[in-house]
Amino acid sequence: RRPPRSTPSNSSAASDVYKRQGQTGQVTVRGNVVSATGNDGLDVRADMALIEGNRISNAGDRGINAEDGILTIRDNWIADTGGDGIRTSSSSQKVLIQGNTVQNADDDGVDARGDDITIIGNRIEQNGDNGVKGEESGVISMDANWVLSNTVGVTVRGAERFTLTNNVIGDQITASIELTGTGEGYLIHNTLVGRGFGTPHHVTALIVEDPLTVTLSNNIIASHTLGVQVHPSATLVVSNTLMWANGGGTLALSGTLSLFGPPMFVDPRHQDYHLRSASPAVDAGRDTWVAHDVDGEPRPVGVAPDIGADEIARHVFLPLVLHAYAAVLK
Repeated sequence: RRPPRSTPSNSSAASDVYKRQGQTGQVTVRGNVVSATGNDGLDVRADMALIEGNRISNAGDRGINAEDGILTIRDNWIADTGGDGIRTSSSSQKVLIQGNTVQNADDDGVDARGDDITIIGNRIEQNGDNGVKGEESGVISMDANWVLSNTVGVTVRGAERFTLTNNVIGDQITASIELTGTGEGYLIHNTLVGRGFGTPHHVTALIVEDPLTVTLSNNIIASHTLGVQVHPSATLVVSNTLMWANGGGTLALSGTLSLFGPPMFVDPRHQDYHLRSASPAVDAGRDTWVAHDVDGEPRPVGVAPDIGADEIARHVFLPLVLHAYAAVLK
């Protein structure tokens, strides 16, 4: 990942310098380097806050703690925190967490709370508890995140509605996704890999613990010791999902056009879960509202969308280009 775009303007070992509490209007915290704090790296509480392009490491508690109002937390690099990497509060109305790298938090990489939460384009890896946890929330949307090598990849608790699209969730220790509550959710075009990097742990792909209604479409679920574990009163509607090498206890998925075959990732040993062109997931999905993939490339490309977070890019030569190319070869 690239470093933050902003040029660091401050450096400190004392988080008190960065506390912004009870502010009205907008507070901007940009381009700071914060390290070796005894408490939170940044603690921001305001009606509206932009927290952007900061580098935070070795905080005693949370890397970024943000509360109240409308919050935008983007393009920060956060590593080696004693608590959560990023934490927002249930008093927040609208939260956007975008383009951050969060590594090696002792607790959750991201613990997001608030009325309306969007988590997009982050890389969240090697955190001690959940990679991403959404709780005490109304609506949660997660798109195009790489969530790798955490204890649990993604946990959603008690949301009225949640949507997970285009996420790569790989190499967790105990579970890829855990869902609780009584609301409804959608898992569309995600790639869930339990042991692609050779982890020896007992990993469950999807745990649904309460009477939720969950729609799964165009997902890859591969290399878990247990595929899907569902509460008896939960409702799962499943279509066009590729299941492979999930060991014993895999739920016999109901629905249409589920596939059972190797997904053929580019380089799973090095956590590259893009698809090879010969993958059975290519052109095997169903049409949904999802118009891009984990890399921001358009979908579908071909007769139908590809299953999983990645859409294979195809290079098409127009006839004029082909003629010119042939002339050069003569």
